[in-house]
Amino acid sequence: MIKKIFILAVILGSWSFVKAQHSICGMSTQDQATMTEMFAHAGEGGSFLANRGDKIYIPVKFHLVADDNGKGRVGYNTILNQLDKLNADYAKHNFTFYLKDNYNFNHINSTAAYNTPRDNEAFLVTHKDPKAVNVFVVNNIGDSQAGIGIVLGYYSPTNDFVVMMAGEAVKLSNTLSHEIGHFFNLRHTFYGWESKPYDENEHGNPCVLTFAPGTNVQVEKVDKSNCNTAADQLCDTPPDYNFGITLNNCVFGKIILDKNMDTIRPMKDNQMSYFSECPSYQFTDNQETRMRTNYNNSLRSHIRSTYVPVTDTLPSISVISQPKAGYKADVYNNVFFEWENQSASYYLLEIKNSNEYYYYFLTETSKEVLDLQPNKLYVWSVRAFHDGFTGTSSPQTPFRTGNVMTATNDVSANSTFKLIPNPVRRGNSVEIKITSQSTEKGMFTLVDASGKMVKRNELNLTNGEQGIMLPTADLSSGIYFVLINSASVNHSQKLIIE
Repeated sequence: MIKKIFILAVILGSWSFVKAQHSICGMSTQDQATMTEMFAHAGEGGSFLANRGDKIYIPVKFHLVADDNGKGRVGYNTILNQLDKLNADYAKHNFTFYLKDNYNFNHINSTAAYNTPRDNEAFLVTHKDPKAVNVFVVNNIGDSQAGIGIVLGYYSPTNDFVVMMAGEAVKLSNTLSHEIGHFFNLRHTFYGWESKPYDENEHGNPCVLTFAPGTNVQVEKVDKSNCNTAADQLCDTPPDYNFGITLNNCVFGKIILDKNMDTIRPMKDNQMSYFSECPSYQFTDNQETRMRTNYNNSLRSHIRSTYVPVTDTLPSISVISQPKAGYKADVYNNVFFEWENQSASYYLLEIKNSNEYYYYFLTETSKEVLDLQPNKLYVWSVRAFHDGFTGTSSPQTPFRTGNVMTATNDVSANSTFKLIPNPVRRGNSVEIKITSQSTEKGMFTLVDASGKMVKRNELNLTNGEQGIMLPTADLSSGIYFVLINSASVNHSQKLIIE
């Protein structure tokens, strides 16, 4: 579990309250200056009139970082939830983010990158996808601003990728939406005040400073007389001197005046502010225009394509068929999972307990799982999703495996189920001989060594012996499992195709 760390509380001047720990972004004033300068040199100007009605589709590659032993990696359902949250935060602006390469998340095992990504950016760069927004999900940023807060995410202008803590994805904060804003060249609404938030005793009330402390960034005025050149240089984001870093619950009750004696009313729920615990966050029209301008910049050509992801909505909950809650299987190495067809592009099947975790990305609506442990309690879930729509849920359903192992390829051990010949040379046919004690409906399933279903057909089993021919011309050489299931039959055998 990701544990949020708190810094020591301090008293901030005459604000007269205890300053609590806040989650902050790792983008310093200088980082944002570098970011803006980079795109300015590439010809991005402020006069570009973006068509705000156009839909923009943006590929995202999630890199799931674990320690050297592969431990601690964030879960796949968490990432699908995070993508849904990202799309919800940008929906008003017609930005749709989709999974680059569908469900092929990149796995990285590196304790150094897992805990101190800032010190290991050269390593992370080697994993970047050249055609996507790259998001590295780590355990800890390993970075902080003394007396300000703990960094939960950042955008690297030098290497053009985003890093975020896994804990932020778990709790679905707005960290990723904030950092993606930086990716598209948005500054903080309080730009210039990152390292030295407003202190009434030090900076005065009214605040008569011309430049933010220690910078050459103009202090923004309420009357908008310098809004094009001060702070984030956007006129529909009101002045903010990093007030939010000292406050909780999205509340700003203090009267602070600017140098013209005008009362400052910051936009607490702006995605690029530091106000915490707001019910929701938003971008302004000018922020959207800047992001669209950045998207159309030559330096962003790598994320622009003609591909349109599947964004069709899906049923909110995936409905399972079997095993039902509380089901006790007779066996443990041949458990059949099935769920209703949701017309989804993909399904994520997860089976786990406190010590084990199995996952499968599938296009089918069933799966024969061969490697569970005997007499164990598991929970399983299935989640339907597309590359551009992940907003479904998957209830956890408990079941227990049995302590019996199904038959192997030892023909003498099971005279009612035979594969002839076995092994078989590729291109020849295998006869499956079944002896049933009743007439009933059954199911034939062929899975490969990884557990992926290759073939599946209904069977009409009859009382007595019958034969089924299995051609192998369209199968690759290797190990397979032939599974026969019905109300009274439950057999599996290994098949070797040479």
